[in-house]
Amino acid sequence: TYYINQLRVRSVGSLVELEIELEGDVYPLNELATISKKDSKRLIIDASAFPDSAKNIMKAIVNSGMNLNPQQDGLFIFVPIPKVTTQHREQLVDGAKKKLTETKTTLRGIQNNYQRKLGEDELADKVTKEDARAAQETIRQITEFFQAQGDQLFAAKSKELMGK
Repeated sequence: TYYINQLRVRSVGSLVELEIELEGDVYPLNELATISKKDSKRLIIDASAFPDSAKNIMKAIVNSGMNLNPQQDGLFIFVPIPKVTTQHREQLVDGAKKKLTETKTTLRGIQNNYQRKLGEDELADKVTKEDARAAQETIRQITEFFQAQGDQLFAAKSKELMGK
């Protein structure tokens, strides 16, 4: 979610799902306020439908990790949209690369767990040798498929981010 929010910070959609606590419950921002884009440099949040939510909306935006500095004027919250620098884009690409590596490691761990369970089942004669080998091959193919999808998504988003 972090990377999606960081990349969509120039649009209304980046704040729609921001979680706001109000009266002990949590709501997405779009259920409590109207969000619009005044111009290319500023979003406006109208909290007049739920006046008590304005303070919590401000707090949620500041704590969102999206590097936003909202200003409040009554029930209206103005959110200046920061310019995305090349350095920030590079940091996002590096962070996404680390996340991809973590995901691949997790996938390999899952693959190894199931491979081990299949081996144990084979030794316990719960499954035939041929079925175990076929299941192991299927698990390997599924793991490789999802790793390849991750690589493709990373390559496309990196290219999009860096404008190449």
